[in-house]
Amino acid sequence: MEQELNSELFSSSYSIFIDCNDVTFFKNILKQTNLDKVGIKILKSNFDPELSVIVIPSGMEFLNIEKYLFRLNGRTGTFWGQLGLGYSGKTWTLV
Repeated sequence: MEQELNSELFSSSYSIFIDCNDVTFFKNILKQTNLDKVGIKILKSNFDPELSVIVIPSGMEFLNIEKYLFRLNGRTGTFWGQLGLGYSGKTWTLV
């Protein structure tokens, strides 16, 4: 059974929102670069089927990671980053 994670758990993380169609692409990139081993994860929204997010733990060089991922992301217009996750009271599932 998948565990639901509250948005509030990621209030001090950096969040890069992506289209659900790009989840596999970014999951492969995180795995190939071992970024998945240092705590960077992808979550899918439980309230909007089109929304997923790459979550970067606080303390990491999120701007450099975002620039790297943004360069690779010539595939879609849905891509933005922000401090915190937002969506108070909503839940997410780990991809």
